[in-house]
Amino acid sequence: MRGIKIINLILIISLIFFSSSCSDNNIKEKISYYTNGDIREILYNKTDKMYGLKTQFYPNGNLNTISYFKNVKSTMFIGFYESGQILMKGNIENDLYEGLWVYYYGNGKLMNKGNFKKGIRVGIWYHYSKEGKLTIEDCKEGVED
Repeated sequence: MRGIKIINLILIISLIFFSSSCSDNNIKEKISYYTNGDIREILYNKTDKMYGLKTQFYPNGNLNTISYFKNVKSTMFIGFYESGQILMKGNIENDLYEGLWVYYYGNGKLMNKGNFKKGIRVGIWYHYSKEGKLTIEDCKEGVED
């Protein structure tokens, strides 16, 4: 049931995005399929560059990733487990993790969260056990993930 709600949300976002960009003739929708005919990926290109929403699906039909490209080098990203639960979410700038990232266990409980700066873990990272016990790690500059 939750997967259906997420797919409906993506379709609504896609329709809003696509309808708001209809006046721009340079935006093209591209859909790729698995060999069985199920949708593998939906993306939008503007002059052959990623633009707007990109959605990827697992072979079972559940979401794999949702990315929203604000421009060629800036992306909001959400990754999912094959079960449909959220795995991670955050931002990517110039192909590097940037800002707050949050990771989840397959059961939906918080695993850890912390900040990246140019792909490097910085500041305090909060880690949680599967039972919900919090531990704190103070990351040093220069530790890449």
